[in-house]
Amino acid sequence: MNDNEIDPILPEEWKMIESFIQLLGPFEEATRELSSSSALISSVIPIIQMLEKKVDDYLTRSQEFDPIRQAVTTLKNELSTKFSSLGENNLFTIATYLDPRYKHKFFTPVTEEKIKDDILKMINIENDNFESVNTNAKGAKITDCVE
Repeated sequence: MNDNEIDPILPEEWKMIESFIQLLGPFEEATRELSSSSALISSVIPIIQMLEKKVDDYLTRSQEFDPIRQAVTTLKNELSTKFSSLGENNLFTIATYLDPRYKHKFFTPVTEEKIKDDILKMINIENDNFESVNTNAKGAKITDCVE
């Protein structure tokens, strides 16, 4: 064999390639969905959880000698590292909770109670701000703005 010839892909290598394609397919779909101009913040947590489940499922059913297992384990660790604080971000959790497609599907009852409390706090802050502006506006006169 000379330098210009390429070794043919072996059947076990084809199986590995097929496994990678099957595993990475949901990542491609998630990337497209979250990168689209119509992406919703409420979809981020469900999509990340779906990816984590796909990786966990693969690790559960793969065999000990599976050569892809190490790559999948690294992928799982990276997902955990990159998105570990996602559930702590009020905007993501509230948006997901309020989206009717996802309500009661991605959060524990304890987390749901915390989200409800966060929503009420946000409403109270807005009400306080509105009342403050409204109170200041009542005492103002048109001549106050003119020098």
